[in-house]
Amino acid sequence: MTRVAPELGIMLFGLPMFLGWEILQSPFYTDTFTNPWRQVLYNRLHCTVGDVMILLAAFWLVAMVWGRSWIERRAVAPKVLFVVGGLFYTIFSEYRNVYLAQHWAYSEWMPTLGGIGLVPVFQWLVIPALIICVRRP
Repeated sequence: MTRVAPELGIMLFGLPMFLGWEILQSPFYTDTFTNPWRQVLYNRLHCTVGDVMILLAAFWLVAMVWGRSWIERRAVAPKVLFVVGGLFYTIFSEYRNVYLAQHWAYSEWMPTLGGIGLVPVFQWLVIPALIICVRRP
């Protein structure tokens, strides 16, 4: 089925990794220490769904140029665009949600560069790269 719908395979592979990452990065966000555990759980699930949506958007961005089977090919350019597209959106989203909308805040443990949390940036380098490595032809 993933050959017919490669984005489904990417989503199913990425979902548990994003959920695990969201849970593990909890100490880097203040809500972990200030909100009830149910709210923290909701926040992590909400962000996991957002991560999967970004993953799919990055997939479809690449698919508009190289077709939906781009991940099955050996070409490097579409895979770089996949990672970079998700990475750029993540940087924008972190800035927007931390500083403009103030939907979340970093704890004292979040390493930052230019005010952007490096843990979510690293997430968007690691998980898409793992997806690409596993999905190699």
